[in-house]
Amino acid sequence: MATMFAYDLKPDPTIAANMQRWAGWIESVLTTIGGWTVTADTGQTPPASLAGVNSATPNLKAGFRIYQMHDEFTDDFPIYMKLEFGNGAFTGGSPTWCYDIGITVSIGRSTDGAGQLSGILWTGIEVIPQYPTLSGNNSNNLYDFESRNYASADNSRFVLGMFIEDAANQYGTAGSLAICFSLERSRDITGAYTGDGLQISYTHPYMNGGYGAVPALSATKYIICADGGQPPMEKGLQYIYPGRSPVAVYDGRIPVGLHYHSRGLATQPGTNIAIIGANELLGESQFTMSLYGQDHVYQHLKYINTARTIAGASNTALTDAGARVCMRYD
Repeated sequence: MATMFAYDLKPDPTIAANMQRWAGWIESVLTTIGGWTVTADTGQTPPASLAGVNSATPNLKAGFRIYQMHDEFTDDFPIYMKLEFGNGAFTGGSPTWCYDIGITVSIGRSTDGAGQLSGILWTGIEVIPQYPTLSGNNSNNLYDFESRNYASADNSRFVLGMFIEDAANQYGTAGSLAICFSLERSRDITGAYTGDGLQISYTHPYMNGGYGAVPALSATKYIICADGGQPPMEKGLQYIYPGRSPVAVYDGRIPVGLHYHSRGLATQPGTNIAIIGANELLGESQFTMSLYGQDHVYQHLKYINTARTIAGASNTALTDAGARVCMRYD
């Protein structure tokens, strides 16, 4: 178990040096503290060689990397993850465009050696901010400011909380470029990892009704690692938390909501994500929680709230402005 922190990443895809730094930091998280390795597939672009994507065309990618997970389940349930670095969605603004980063995530059981995944488990999902922070001509270096970035990993999980910054967008709302991505192996009732599946959660504005002024952890996916059908992607998070805010303090402690994934039935919660009330702790503070008989440190992600799953065929989610996302940080 280990953590990484960076205070100087700029949430910008348009300038090569900026993209190289945040893409390189993600690679360092995976390979240095997560135990992943970069595959030998041809066609990959090292983060230090990425060129900026400066275009009004959305979803352009400057390059990709493929990483392999290495843990006790690698032989029976191998996991390969492809990350494509570039820009994401955009929206019209004054005077011209808004730009934001975009990281496309795909997961498979193997690769063809030439940059394509095989045995596809999940493909083409975009992790992007909730709302571009500023509008205007990109030549003005709109995202030329530094942010705070947190990561935690072991061989069977990792979680990123990135681009926490205090710049206000055109609606006067701070922190709208923040993103969060969580991946971990499934767990049994004792909290031990299993090879059954992967639990994934991530920020995506389209998953809770479109772009908004605040970021939200708003999409979840349970991937079954064995052959067979896959549960659908779920808009919103499933978690249990008291409905009143602020919540009364119980014996000097505060309530914490655990995040569940669906495999038809709710699975055992992972340890990457915890939910607390918006007024319980100061933004970016830390707390310790005992889970599965072990103490873990959690990092408050300040601006990132949640979107709750709404039952029904429409698969919609509703932003929960009274909640805040905390990520495991040990």
